[in-house]
Amino acid sequence: MVSFFNLIKAMDTRIIKIGFFGVGPTEIRLGFIFYNFLLLTIGPWLVNTPFGPISPIDGIVIITVTVALTSIVGTIWFEGRRLAQDEVSFRTD
Repeated sequence: MVSFFNLIKAMDTRIIKIGFFGVGPTEIRLGFIFYNFLLLTIGPWLVNTPFGPISPIDGIVIITVTVALTSIVGTIWFEGRRLAQDEVSFRTD
């Protein structure tokens, strides 16, 4: 989803961004390293929740994915509105 968004935005702005909200490839790699470190140190520790037993690592992943998806959907929404306004002003000129 981010790749398609980035390609469409690059067609309009002529700029290709590789990071959003201050998070780029290096930060994502560091996140994977930290995630693997947590997997090795915490291990299979489970916490009972109303949804069933969940490990703390699963909770971190669920929160991270939720924040990332919400952020990219919001960015796509606002960028789509900006492009729509640009198209309307382009047609009236």
